[in-house]
Amino acid sequence: IVQVVHHIIKKEDDGRTGKEGSKALMTAVAVNRPMEQLLHTLMLANELLPPLETDERATKFVNDISSGTHMVQDLFGQPGSPPLLREFSARKPGLLVEYSALLYPILVDISVTIVNEAMRITCLSAVAKLLMSLPIENLYDVVNHSQLLGYLSGFISSATAPVAGFSIMIAEMLLKKLPEKL
Repeated sequence: IVQVVHHIIKKEDDGRTGKEGSKALMTAVAVNRPMEQLLHTLMLANELLPPLETDERATKFVNDISSGTHMVQDLFGQPGSPPLLREFSARKPGLLVEYSALLYPILVDISVTIVNEAMRITCLSAVAKLLMSLPIENLYDVVNHSQLLGYLSGFISSATAPVAGFSIMIAEMLLKKLPEKL
């Protein structure tokens, strides 16, 4: 599933690989994928990530900023649903690391270059879940090789409450998990 989601988002028809950078990615996204199809694929990628642990403070914060969206459900899962994804990723952490290696750079690129707020919110939701789910030893490697930290400062000042809120949540998560490295 990991490879399929990556291929659907990137659509590497012309033999380019992800090593050519975000320009090749954004060209592939802009030319080959209708925005609605890309949004639904991003939603699938987000659904395949384990939900965040329920936290009263974070849940209240997300409820406050998410008027008219499905952010609480996207982040924390359906109330009463079994924690299957969380258990599966705990048993097979390598799969989550592989998924993050393929998905994280795409999420960052899309969240900063495509101005559709629904896509940006979906990307930031997936980034939050991905970063929270990764083992600490892999988290720094993923974050260190991207420009997300620079983009977060711009997102925090966004006029869109869900974008700013997710950015604050992600920044806080990273500071808690990697205080000595950030």
